[in-house]
Amino acid sequence: MKAQEWGVANVYVYRSGIIDWLKKYPDQVLFNGQEFAGDPAEYLLDSEKYLARCLSPQEFVAQSGEPSTVVFDIRDVAGRQKFPIKLVGIKHYPVDRVVKLVRSGSRKISRKRLLILDGCGTQAKWLQYVLEEAGVENYFFLEGGVLNWRRVGLDHTGQMQGQ
Repeated sequence: MKAQEWGVANVYVYRSGIIDWLKKYPDQVLFNGQEFAGDPAEYLLDSEKYLARCLSPQEFVAQSGEPSTVVFDIRDVAGRQKFPIKLVGIKHYPVDRVVKLVRSGSRKISRKRLLILDGCGTQAKWLQYVLEEAGVENYFFLEGGVLNWRRVGLDHTGQMQGQ
């Protein structure tokens, strides 16, 4: 953990995941700035809704060049440096900047088809809450993030390696 590397003591990680925490301790969580009222499951998007918005790496690359489409790489700088994705017109915006654009009703969002990629699919799942809350309808995620992109053998430009 970075905090321990920086000399911060008494740092702990809840390894089971935020969803399990929400279910176990709903009274100790603010979700999208609000306390839970009732069953936490009512606030959680189901996996099917997320998966319905996922594109395979090949589909993602094919659709990235379509008119009125913008691709957001929401990985942190280290992730982008480790394996840069080089699609035409890709925007390298951290997730918090995309959240601000969505909530402000920016034209970069409202009139575009959004394709969003992250490292392994976890940040995209949380971004879906913001997109849904804002009424954004035309968005899709890279299934499994860049981890899956690499697993299927795509290079930095989205071509099969060795071609």
